[in-house]
Amino acid sequence: MIDRSIYPLIGLSLLLSGQALANLPVCRSALSDSDNDGWGWENNTSCRIASESFNNNNQSTAMASGLVICSTAGADPDGDGWGWENNASCRVGSTTSSNQATPANTQPTISSQNNAPATCSSADVDPDGDGWGWENNASCRVIANSDSSGSSISAPQDRPQQSSPACSIPALDENNDGFGRENNQICIVDTPVSIRIMALGDSITHGHSFGNAASYRQPLNTIMTSADCQFDMVGSQRGNFLHNTYVAPHEGYSGHTADQILNGFVNAAGNNEGISVTINRYQPHVVLLHIGTNDMRLGQNIDQTVAEMDQIISVILAADSAPVVFLANVVPWYANARVGADVVILGDRIEAYAAQLNNPRVRLVNVRAGFNRSMMRADNAHPNPAGEQHIAERFFAAYDDAGYCRQ
Repeated sequence: MIDRSIYPLIGLSLLLSGQALANLPVCRSALSDSDNDGWGWENNTSCRIASESFNNNNQSTAMASGLVICSTAGADPDGDGWGWENNASCRVGSTTSSNQATPANTQPTISSQNNAPATCSSADVDPDGDGWGWENNASCRVIANSDSSGSSISAPQDRPQQSSPACSIPALDENNDGFGRENNQICIVDTPVSIRIMALGDSITHGHSFGNAASYRQPLNTIMTSADCQFDMVGSQRGNFLHNTYVAPHEGYSGHTADQILNGFVNAAGNNEGISVTINRYQPHVVLLHIGTNDMRLGQNIDQTVAEMDQIISVILAADSAPVVFLANVVPWYANARVGADVVILGDRIEAYAAQLNNPRVRLVNVRAGFNRSMMRADNAHPNPAGEQHIAERFFAAYDDAGYCRQ
């Protein structure tokens, strides 16, 4: 941390009494106030800018006031116009070399130099968030640290700003105040009143002709409704393959492969227009993705299937609605040994892909854990009601854990 000459804050007047303000000397030169906040540093003490400060607005006066010019720009690594050389504060000026090499004695620490400022006990004393505060009639630095009790205090970047990014999931708002923390910065949680959910995939999503099945979507609807989740299912499809007992919208296409979900394909299961068209038409907030089993059934390359899955996810993440993808590692297949083995490998690759991607908007759903052959129908390829319930519970657990049922 570079000592920035401990100039105080614009908001100092909120923290100091009138008498304390009156006791601060007037800066001899306005050049001691490099950030134009009305406060400067001269002769190893804070000073305030007044009209007379501009009468001495020249470099020689500033230097005479104790503002030493840094010899190289390397003494000012954060580019704020202030550096530290030879155990003293310095100012970057016209005679400062542009050399970025770090000169000797440019890294002050509280223990190594007497003039270093104290660490603020709380970020609350830094109202303008510039990293400097005022406590006990002295300047102090606001850093990520712990107070004497060991509890964490907030750094300036812990305050929400208009420019703060959106949080990836609602669960990051632990205090229900509309803000969370992600990637070491504050983010904004702006959860819609009703979440638009798109179930995307093959017959595991669509449903199938065995036993009038509506897929996991129907038990998922029951679970989410019972949990008072506010949601709307979206998509161009209605009902399920050959049956229409559950008609909530979705984007499941029986028999379709990952490349067909990506590029589009028309068969008896429906008119699949491709993910780019679909995602931009419906703008979901959440996508439940279970895909790849048919690719394995047809003997397609596993790595190619994962690559196509990555392209599908890339299109989804680029949508204006900033969707979060809940990516299933696919349930087992028991109808054929070769296909079953490839499905297991595919599940492993999906898990590795999600881990490597390390994107908070792509969340792995472990649907295969706890799934067994007794959860399959007679074809050993499609889940029976117990299997559909299992998949629904896995998707809901991930969905709820992300905070989408907390509206």
